[in-house]
Amino acid sequence: MSWNLASREVPGLNVSSRYASVAAPVNPAARIIRLRLREGAGGPRLATTVELRSAADVLTASDRTRPETADLNDMPEFTLPNEAVSVTFRFLRGAEAREKTIPCAVCARSQTLDLFWDELTPVPTNLLAAESWLDRPAANRGDPPNIPLTREESRKVAALAWAGFEKIEAQTAQAELSARQISLGGFSLKWMEKTFGDAPPGKHSLWITLHGGGQATTEENDQNWRGYYGRYEFPPGSINVAPRAPVDAWNMWFVKPVDDLLDRLIADMVMERGVDPNQVYLIGYSAGGDGVYQLAPRMADRFAAATMCAGHPNQVSPLGLRNLPFYLYMGGDDSAYNRNTVVRVFSAKLDVLQAADPTGYVHRCTVYPGFGHNMMGREAETIPRMATYFRQVWPRRVVWQQDSDVTHNRFYWLERPAETVRPNDLYVARVEGQTIQIEQPATGNLELRLSDELLDLDQPVQVIVAGRKIFDGIVPRSLAAITKSLQERDDPAAIATASVQVTW
Repeated sequence: MSWNLASREVPGLNVSSRYASVAAPVNPAARIIRLRLREGAGGPRLATTVELRSAADVLTASDRTRPETADLNDMPEFTLPNEAVSVTFRFLRGAEAREKTIPCAVCARSQTLDLFWDELTPVPTNLLAAESWLDRPAANRGDPPNIPLTREESRKVAALAWAGFEKIEAQTAQAELSARQISLGGFSLKWMEKTFGDAPPGKHSLWITLHGGGQATTEENDQNWRGYYGRYEFPPGSINVAPRAPVDAWNMWFVKPVDDLLDRLIADMVMERGVDPNQVYLIGYSAGGDGVYQLAPRMADRFAAATMCAGHPNQVSPLGLRNLPFYLYMGGDDSAYNRNTVVRVFSAKLDVLQAADPTGYVHRCTVYPGFGHNMMGREAETIPRMATYFRQVWPRRVVWQQDSDVTHNRFYWLERPAETVRPNDLYVARVEGQTIQIEQPATGNLELRLSDELLDLDQPVQVIVAGRKIFDGIVPRSLAAITKSLQERDDPAAIATASVQVTW
């Protein structure tokens, strides 16, 4: 009391800091939301736990709203992520959860929101159960419970599962990228890299360039590696990774470990370097071109486009290139191993395939007359061509032929048990509306990895082989399908939300 500063007869609370903060200066560009929660319009304020969740349903911050007895300006305060398009505030009251999603575009730099419990959207119990399971430490989860999900719930759960997977793998990915080396199964892949300009988070493109060489000494192949690096300029927002082949052999780029090493490299770049998994491109020269011939058909579901330069196909089949734009470049006088002849033969095979399947097998063959093995950089014109393409994650038709040496048990939305896969196996399937047609083989077995990106999972799905219906029904979206998909391949864009096994 100003007339008696020594008096302690009237208790009080100093709330000056709520009006004139002495804290560190706030970023003037920050978007700050303060919240009050009431029972209803004109009702009392409620004390609840409040969570700030990203558009991907990831918990980013939490606090408590204040009760009616608290000062009116005593509120939880949240700073919105700069890149966020929308955020969700979830309120937990007893066993019940309700939430409200707010577009960030309507948020002023600093804003107070009064929200009403009776106007909030209840959070589905299935979503809460899935989130609860994913929140557990991986070692304590056990098998995922049988939780059916709606389309929107499956989208949130998939994003949340990927965020959790990133968190678990972050330390390993960071260590590998820092060392610029990945080791798997006794083989190592090291690389040089360069970034060309900036890009928004998650929008960098990745350009993997495979050097030449082969059956030579380590020193000679090291020289080929360093010599090829820096040959090309890439679009703004690109990252060029130039790996060193893991072996010094003629087939240096398509021995079995290469597939897994490149898979891991792509996953690390997606998790830690902001690479868009749908903008990954492959280019190789000479022995690296040999590698592109081999890797592109068997890893087509990882890339947006691929270019082979001055290589030899070594009897590889082009069938797996149905959904991967493929470019071929050759010097007209590059006659060693008949490269300049077989490139035309390979391109002619693609011509025939495209004529029979006009929406697939995009390709282009360019032969420079008068040039030998060194095209003097002219093949760089492929880069702007390739950059126009994004990966087809859920193509309507898949042609899956196994390699003669290296097999895989998953290709786009088709999967088979690893123990049943055989070299040169051929499976062909297409989607027409809600029907999946198995074109080849006459007998076989598949796990169909499904998503609403491919067909409407709220409607029955039919699977037909040679006019015979082998499945007809709803394929439920599930937590189990999502987690299995991520365990098999750390690819956030290709997460299957449902699956069904068929045998015929």
